[in-house]
Amino acid sequence: MDLRVIKTQKSIKNAFLELRKKKSIEKITVKELSEIAMINKATFYLHYSDIYELADEVENNTIQEIFDELHYVDNIFESTSEFTKEIVMAFYRRHDIISILFSDIRSGKLVDKIEQEMKKYTLIKNDDLEKQMMLTFLIQGAFHTAIKYKNENAEKVYSTLSAFSEKIIKDYIERNAK
Repeated sequence: MDLRVIKTQKSIKNAFLELRKKKSIEKITVKELSEIAMINKATFYLHYSDIYELADEVENNTIQEIFDELHYVDNIFESTSEFTKEIVMAFYRRHDIISILFSDIRSGKLVDKIEQEMKKYTLIKNDDLEKQMMLTFLIQGAFHTAIKYKNENAEKVYSTLSAFSEKIIKDYIERNAK
């Protein structure tokens, strides 16, 4: 890819994040974003159809970064503790950008997108309601708990969450194996 294109896209994304810190996505205009990025509106439209497409790309890149750190996706229910630790640490490492991108009306979008992608990746069948529910519990629970206790000792939070999730999933599987 052309270096100028890379620099322009980076400038657009940085301007978007700067504006997103201050206002909701609905209030960001292409005109003000273009001014901050020091490009003209036509240049913006060469890369994105609108602000929402840009937001989706930045959000999806963040989600992909989280996925790139997960090594226990193939065996979530067998390595629940390790998976929980990985995902909580991935959330912590991206807390700043997560709090910018997924604030106000978009607050639930991150974990919903991660959950959807995880279901695709793990090939959990739609008719396997119990596994879907366990995955929802792990992802939603880990995220919301990690965010709520973000100012606490990170190691304590992820080790506690890992222990909780492993015990709950293990007990459930053992009880239903009988």
